[in-house]
Amino acid sequence: FRATPDITAKNYYGLGYAYFNKQEYGKAMLNFKNYLEETKRTLNKEFTCDAYVRLADCFYALKKYDDAQLTYQKVIELQCGNLDYAYLQRGINQALNNKEEDAKRTLSNVKTDSKLYYDAVYNIGLIDFENTKYAASIPAFSKIINDRNSDIYIPLSLQKRAVAYNNLKQYQKSADDYQTVLSEFPKSKVTSNALVGLQDALSRLGKSELMDSVIQNYKAINPKDAQIEKLEFEKAKAWYFDQNYPLAIKNFEKFLVEYSKSGFSADAKYYLGDAYWKTKNYNSAKETFDEVIQEHPKSTFYNRSLQKMAEISFEDKEYSDAIINYNLLTQVSTNQKELSNAWNGLMISHFEVKNYDSTSLFAKLILEKGKISIIMGNRAALYLAKSALEQDAKNAQDLLINCFNTAQDISGAEAMYLYAKELSEEKNYKLSLEVLFDMANRFVSYEK
Repeated sequence: FRATPDITAKNYYGLGYAYFNKQEYGKAMLNFKNYLEETKRTLNKEFTCDAYVRLADCFYALKKYDDAQLTYQKVIELQCGNLDYAYLQRGINQALNNKEEDAKRTLSNVKTDSKLYYDAVYNIGLIDFENTKYAASIPAFSKIINDRNSDIYIPLSLQKRAVAYNNLKQYQKSADDYQTVLSEFPKSKVTSNALVGLQDALSRLGKSELMDSVIQNYKAINPKDAQIEKLEFEKAKAWYFDQNYPLAIKNFEKFLVEYSKSGFSADAKYYLGDAYWKTKNYNSAKETFDEVIQEHPKSTFYNRSLQKMAEISFEDKEYSDAIINYNLLTQVSTNQKELSNAWNGLMISHFEVKNYDSTSLFAKLILEKGKISIIMGNRAALYLAKSALEQDAKNAQDLLINCFNTAQDISGAEAMYLYAKELSEEKNYKLSLEVLFDMANRFVSYEK
């Protein structure tokens, strides 16, 4: 038995669909190609059109966008019954091939009475949106929103238009669109994104307090949504960055109670500690930073917590504790700025507890390896001279002279004052007065 051409063609067509439905697009593509080759002399328009459409779909699924475009164009040239689908898919493929203007023209051919019309309008807006042409994207999204004829694309368009408005710094319009998504489409797949976007827009508008009721309403509708945890964290963080530290403290404390095992715990504790610090609640700040250090040694906030702990100890004149934390920071520093700041803290702390050799050591390290700013370098030169003075070193005065000759800031002023004081103690009053008069002229904005 030998298969007739007609039977062979039908087999190719059937196999093409079988593989297509199993998403084996490479095999489906070969069978649809074979079907079209087998039937090119006995054209059956209905089946030929359908085979071309499915062949184009295979190319699209396989990311062969040039081939897909050409094949959808073939469907258009044949004036098949599914023209709108061909226009839509060809436009999408053109956009994927960075032919944005061609894509928009192609998509505009989809008829207004087609069930695919709003797919085309949405994709026209999406092309401009994804190319950061936010103002140009808004009319397409607004068309979908205002016509109210597409339940699928209305929430998507509201969310995209909200992002566009946000990027155009029209924050109230952005917030309004996000709120519409939440109130009218609470089960939409873009609702979580709308919550995050609304939080950002309200923060920019200085209306972060409105998020409390929004989150509570969302919780009532979606009690198991993992996004709520992130939103609660971001809400507290918004208060922190708005510098409303009392509300930041309240929200972070509540967050850490409700989400004690949260992946945001280290971040929340650091911000909470810093909020305590900025409101001068130093004991609570130290306790909270210590929790980050003890419980989250691999956190990105570990080093910053060490730095804060050291600074608080330093401000409380607990220099021995400051030295411990600055030393720890030198062991884990990941960049020169962190390391230099730790050396700076160690230099001053050791001076305060009269460890002058250590003061000199860290001053020299800053001058040789860690001078990340002129101010820090000048301070190191000053402390090198001051530690030499305390040890009655012969080069102490030379170090003071070197400092005030190069430093045009408060370190230079202090070095000049200390030099004048040394001259006075040596009973060289004339030169001491000359130095003081010179200091008054050079550093008029500084006072001892």
